[in-house]
Amino acid sequence: MNKYDVAIAGAGIAGCHAARNLARMGRSVVLIDRRETSGLGHDWWDNVNMGIYDEVGLPAPEPPELLQGNINFKVFPPGQKTFSFVADTAGKMNVDRKMLAARQLRYAVEAGARFMEKTAALAPVVENDRVVGMVARAADGSKIDIRASITIDATGISGALRQHSSAKYGFSKYISRSEMFVTHREIHKDDARERESRVVFGINNGVQWIHREQPGMADFFAGFINFPGRPRPRDIVAGLLAATPDVKPNLLRGGYGAPIPVRRGFDSFVADGFVLCGDSACQCNPIDGSGVGSSLRAATIAARVIHSALENGRTDVEALWPYNAEYKRLQDASFAQLHALQMFLVSQPKKLLDILLGRGIIKPRDFWGTGKAKQESALGRIIKLMKMIDNPSFIFKLVDGMSTAKKANELYMQFPEKHDPAEFEKWRRGVNQLFATIPPALDAPAEMK
Repeated sequence: MNKYDVAIAGAGIAGCHAARNLARMGRSVVLIDRRETSGLGHDWWDNVNMGIYDEVGLPAPEPPELLQGNINFKVFPPGQKTFSFVADTAGKMNVDRKMLAARQLRYAVEAGARFMEKTAALAPVVENDRVVGMVARAADGSKIDIRASITIDATGISGALRQHSSAKYGFSKYISRSEMFVTHREIHKDDARERESRVVFGINNGVQWIHREQPGMADFFAGFINFPGRPRPRDIVAGLLAATPDVKPNLLRGGYGAPIPVRRGFDSFVADGFVLCGDSACQCNPIDGSGVGSSLRAATIAARVIHSALENGRTDVEALWPYNAEYKRLQDASFAQLHALQMFLVSQPKKLLDILLGRGIIKPRDFWGTGKAKQESALGRIIKLMKMIDNPSFIFKLVDGMSTAKKANELYMQFPEKHDPAEFEKWRRGVNQLFATIPPALDAPAEMK
């Protein structure tokens, strides 16, 4: 049996960054992942706000990890043909996820963390209602008992450790279908001279795109909320490729997808001796599923709080609570606002989103959620642009929906700063009551409404 200060399951964005920071603080850290080292990171790129690297103390990426193509694409509502916008992506650059993963793991190991590849987390070890480590399966099939003062689940949406934990702490064992994206992505060779990138929001209760910013490559993606009866993302991507005759099928990267949580973060990310981070905590954008920046932000906060707790000889919920409080205000308030907006939009006829985007009431930047809970409110735009709306019946829906989103932001900014079970339960009731006022999705089956 091995004993560490911190054991981390999952060597993704959040897990590697937490391991690196904690090891640099002098903590003994073990980091495990079910994949082998060469399999870490997605086989594509994602656009990332460059400011996050300075914020979390990471060196900014450089070529070839930093891709040189310009991010410049048009955004369309579900109707596609009526309106389009050039997206405001100032400060964002495309980053190769495989290279980012390799760099983050290197940083963690250089800082002193022990990395165990092809080692799958199976379940937490719990003693007296406190997590004291985890059981894992090694590449040879043998079981390993890893003990730690604090254990972090950064295994992604599956929550390999979370799914064996008690929901009483404020997080769920599983993520519901209505709060999950299913996706597929393919990057093909593209030698065309005329290159236009386009993103369609709201179609099939999700997003699809053709990005052609990178020279010689065309990036096809489809992702939808996992309602029964939805189309298969793979089929949509095949249709997009077939409808783009100047791109010949020649797969360069990707060719697969991954489930992504598209909801606000769990009500809490901590239990006694246990912490959630990254997708396992649902810490990604509820509109488009992006989560590099928010996962780095969460891991930075979590590592600092864990180090402080261990300095004081504590591993209890109260000592870990500052991670909750800081992240909720810094990031999750804006994501809660986006989650309310997403739920409202899928509850309305698709032509409403055509109006919202087409008349500038909601702008593409409102979907990114990259700020620290300081997004510009669309409510003021509604008032200014009411006269432009052809159907007055939409006005009340708009005001109500945007008001709910704004209230979600405000409620998350009021998250209890200190651990007080009564205050926390009061806050949770308020959150549940607010989100319960949003109508069910139009396309959801009756049993999900």
